[in-house]
Amino acid sequence: MKRILFQGLSGVAISALACVHTVQSQTVTGAITGTITDSSGAILPGAHITAHNVATGVDTVTTSNGSGFYRIEFLPIGRYTLTTEATGFGQRSVPAFDLEVLQTATFNLKLAVAGSSTTVDVSEAAPPILNTNDATLGTTFTANAIANVPLNGLDFSALTLYLPGAVNTAGTSGTTVIERSTSYTDTPNINGNRAQSNNYTLDGIDMNETFNNVISYSPAPEALQEIKVLTANSPADYGNVNGGGIVSVLKSGTNRFHGSAYGYVQDYRLNANSWANNNQGIAINPFSQSQFGGTFGGPILRDKLFFFVDYLGSRYHTGGTATASVLSAAMRNGDFSALCSAFDANGLCDKNQDPSGIQLYDAQNNFAPFVRNTGVPINNPVARYLFAHPDVYPLPNVAPTDGLLANNYQGSVRSFKANNQGDIKVEYDPNGKDKLTAFYSMSTAYDGSVAVLGITFPGTNLYPTKIMGGNWVHIFSPTLVNSARVGFTRTDWNVGLPTDSTGVFGTSGNSIVGVGFTGQAYNGFTAQVVSGGPTSIGNQALNNGTIIDNTYSYIDNLTWQRGLHYLSMGVQALRYQQNYPTSNNSGYLGNLNYTGAFTSDGAGSGGYGAADFVLDRVQSAEATLTSSNVGQRQWRAAGYINDDFRIRPNLTLNIGVRYEFDQPWIESNDRQGNIDVASGQVQYAGHVPAGAPAGSGLCPTRGCYKPNYRQIMPRLGFAYQPSSRFVVRGGYGATSFYEGNSSNQRLTSVTPFLSAVNVSVNSPKVGAATTARTAEQGFIGGTTSGSGTYDVYPQDIQPAYIQEWSLTTEYALTRSTSMQVGFIGEQGQHIEDYGNLNQYRVNGDPTSAPYYNNSYIGINGSAGALGVGSNSLLITESRAMMNYNALQAVLRQRATQGLEFTLNYTYGKAMTNSLGNYGLNVNGYSGAFQNYYDSSADYGPAGYDVKHNVSFTGVYALPIGTGKTYLMGAGHLLDAAVGGWKVGFAGVSYSGFPETVTTGQVNGAEVTGSSNNSNSFGAARVNQYRRLKIQNRNINHWFGTDASAIPCLTAGVDNGVCAFGAAANNVFGDSRNGSVRGPGYLNVDMSAFKDFRIYHEHSVGFRFDAFNALNIVSYGNPDTSITDTTFGQIASQEQIRSQERRLQFSANYRF
Repeated sequence: MKRILFQGLSGVAISALACVHTVQSQTVTGAITGTITDSSGAILPGAHITAHNVATGVDTVTTSNGSGFYRIEFLPIGRYTLTTEATGFGQRSVPAFDLEVLQTATFNLKLAVAGSSTTVDVSEAAPPILNTNDATLGTTFTANAIANVPLNGLDFSALTLYLPGAVNTAGTSGTTVIERSTSYTDTPNINGNRAQSNNYTLDGIDMNETFNNVISYSPAPEALQEIKVLTANSPADYGNVNGGGIVSVLKSGTNRFHGSAYGYVQDYRLNANSWANNNQGIAINPFSQSQFGGTFGGPILRDKLFFFVDYLGSRYHTGGTATASVLSAAMRNGDFSALCSAFDANGLCDKNQDPSGIQLYDAQNNFAPFVRNTGVPINNPVARYLFAHPDVYPLPNVAPTDGLLANNYQGSVRSFKANNQGDIKVEYDPNGKDKLTAFYSMSTAYDGSVAVLGITFPGTNLYPTKIMGGNWVHIFSPTLVNSARVGFTRTDWNVGLPTDSTGVFGTSGNSIVGVGFTGQAYNGFTAQVVSGGPTSIGNQALNNGTIIDNTYSYIDNLTWQRGLHYLSMGVQALRYQQNYPTSNNSGYLGNLNYTGAFTSDGAGSGGYGAADFVLDRVQSAEATLTSSNVGQRQWRAAGYINDDFRIRPNLTLNIGVRYEFDQPWIESNDRQGNIDVASGQVQYAGHVPAGAPAGSGLCPTRGCYKPNYRQIMPRLGFAYQPSSRFVVRGGYGATSFYEGNSSNQRLTSVTPFLSAVNVSVNSPKVGAATTARTAEQGFIGGTTSGSGTYDVYPQDIQPAYIQEWSLTTEYALTRSTSMQVGFIGEQGQHIEDYGNLNQYRVNGDPTSAPYYNNSYIGINGSAGALGVGSNSLLITESRAMMNYNALQAVLRQRATQGLEFTLNYTYGKAMTNSLGNYGLNVNGYSGAFQNYYDSSADYGPAGYDVKHNVSFTGVYALPIGTGKTYLMGAGHLLDAAVGGWKVGFAGVSYSGFPETVTTGQVNGAEVTGSSNNSNSFGAARVNQYRRLKIQNRNINHWFGTDASAIPCLTAGVDNGVCAFGAAANNVFGDSRNGSVRGPGYLNVDMSAFKDFRIYHEHSVGFRFDAFNALNIVSYGNPDTSITDTTFGQIASQEQIRSQERRLQFSANYRF
């Protein structure tokens, strides 16, 4: 029954071209509404209201209904005049005003008797700067702000930092991409939500890369007419978003030809040096960046058909000298005597004279010592090849910084980024009842590098994107209007393809160097990961292959004005297609690990990774052996209805409901599977494939998890206007969003569609010697434990569900300035997290793992060698939650007398129990719970929780020069020098970020000290015994010099003074996430620019931008691992959140 219901809804959505990415906004236009009365206040039905677009000359006409109510919907944003006429009454007009995206401007107009014609003072009605229609919270960036606010890299997403409730733990240095977004640093956390739950649209069409939840395209600021960011209580036609809805609108052509050509340049010689470089006495890092482009638009048919096109090219180059650590000439001949500076009479390292010296032993020969650390045979074929070819593995050319081999080779490095992108938009107004628009956008971004050692085989990345869409607005009658929109988005990833700059290895690298490997498909050779000093060589070929992410958008919205009701209803659908090769974190070439265990004494002393390397003693190896090209598909469909009920001219109620359905992901050829959590049986979609573990079964659904039919989201709100300048708005609503996951968290990453090997040999010990693997073995032969690959979704995994409520007041200080103050609260459930489903139930006891003795995947289960036993089992689920409460204030001035600005302040608290899959620039957090069986213990301040958050943007045309307030009579030369200048500014300031104190454990096993021995994926926290007393704080002692800042390192022992200490063995620490605070953040960007008119409307302009203009150093995160010798230090970590001051110069020509 439910299946039939969904199919019916999908069919309606498709046939109606009603799609959407249930994301938000299909609507990228504005509206004008109000009530028409006579001078006595009596309603006037049948009045004719005309909205005139000043730029295009297009008129849109409607008629007031029997209640005197009118509404003109789907108006392109821009500058309008409004004219009202009625039989027997004089004409009333509203002078030109700006209509913003998603704005509903309200004008309640009174008509006088015939014979009079008047122009209305805008303030006579409601100033259009006030939202008198609904409870929606949002921020608008006009074309003036977009063009004139400093944007490093011309990255439009930087504007999303400058709104209330927005936080980015990377500061402003993350929103500087010239390609497109490829990282979480380009998107902020908004109102306590995860950054991956934001949603981006361009002219109403999906602009998201939905595989990793990043932005798929970065439109040029010169191409944007406006950006609207919706942050809470959106109307019912918006969905598929929990964070911010970022609605971008391209410019359109007008009745006059207009265009521009521009160029921006950055060069390292004009910049400040970084704090880290200064701290180490290193010269400034050389780089150059240039961006150039142009725009052109105008009429094809005057008053009917218009076009707009733009292009932006970006180039970034950096280079210079870098260092690597290579084996010395002596080590290449088996002489490791440099590891110890003093030897005794027996040729052993004398620890009395050199306490840090290292003695080598032959763990495969009864731990016999290598006398004076010499005579180590060169057995590894990789080592023999490299040592014989110094052209690919060069000898040291500078003195090592540690006296051994650190940074002993210098060479040239280079990296580059480039992008070519552009947009074209056409608008056609064939008659008064129809409006058609269409656009096409594309970019061809790519980057790469040349490394100091060519045999690290650095990758090349390609990021092309294409977006297109069309919209048709048809007016059936003054009260019935329909908007249909269709679009397509394609985002490609070709990530990390190894390049062989040496020209020696190609796809035969492993056979050349002697690593056992069959079917090599990528350039280079398997990564040789050597602990303890030398630079690792080779390449894992990690997560390579092409990801093709297609999104089809279908949207239809019907509006019906009846009496005092304005009804908006529609259906929306998104079709996701994601094509990619299955992968995990091992890489397609994998890695061989040399740890030093096989040159140790078997009792915890001695050993050196490079010695293991030359001896050909591999302790562990892992690789993705085979993968499949898969294609996952999903429909996200929604239907909604919303009523704006204008009870009185100054009171509107908003009542709506939205229903969404996110179809479970299916694979087009059923190449996906799951594990039944209850039974442990491996199950597959459609049929059990060849190579599946013995005893496998079938999934209950094709998606291998159950659909969720409970995504019902009410939208309630009101807007009350007790006076023409004052509005009170409040609302409650709910939103839903299903996060994307990269390939290693998809149900396609399952044996046999993904085959991986993970081989590990126990460290040799006295009386328990073990035999190392060899490079020749590679990934062939031997015991391949853990080669089965499984990802698990519980059957009840579901989209996140966020409830939000707000109460806001807004006051028009002037006709152009408003002050908004309000409260917003949000609470979320069913948010995605991940963990180890097979975490030990008794810490320290592997046999207590839930599936240890499972009849299917246990150590003796039917799956045999593909079983899980006590190994990890990744589960992706929806057990996380969040909570956010804040007071927010916004002071905004629209462009008046040359000044436009927005000032935001937030006093808030963000709480959660899971970081999610995105990283954050804070320490100690994890997306997995410390104890998988106790999610509540992880509840605490979110990594992006800041108590005080201030941001601002502004543009000011200085009142100096001819015709201005000051020096109005200046001569031509003086005016050219000092007149007509504008300044732009943008700033953000956060109070301290939360940090979590940990014990440095990895997967529940600590490197040193205590261990909870749980096999958990979560970060291992410490015990907190008492409050930390901070005295004499500095960057070398961020937690101060009080004795409470010195952690207790004895497991489970409180010395009576320390604030934090290691938990007892086999016990989880009791401290909370966010138990300490790191430094805050402050950044101010500034611009100065001036245009010189050269002929009529032709001008040449110059601009100067200063990013981090004051060169403020905002320190990064202190070391929060108590087992580190640098615990509490910032300076030693060189953790800096801010970017050094950078200057940018530009010139432009406009007509």
